[in-house]
Amino acid sequence: MGSGKPKTEIPVYGSETGTQLKKFQKDQGLAVDGVAGKLTLTRVDDLLMSQQQSSCNAAAENAALAAQMAGPKGNRPFAATTARRGA
Repeated sequence: MGSGKPKTEIPVYGSETGTQLKKFQKDQGLAVDGVAGKLTLTRVDDLLMSQQQSSCNAAAENAALAAQMAGPKGNRPFAATTARRGA
């Protein structure tokens, strides 16, 4: 986890899954037992929720920036640069 996307998805808990789970547990300061128990899964959920919240914040910031760039309502700040030539 955290080292990028998996090369392939496997439907079983193999040795690579166990290795990555133990690495995740160690990196997160959890008990390293290779079992995706309540504490481990809670930490995974927390990280996923944090990433989702971060994405929402970035989208809101981008929308606010776009609104600032647009200027007053009805203004078309990019109209001159996006108009078709010869139209």
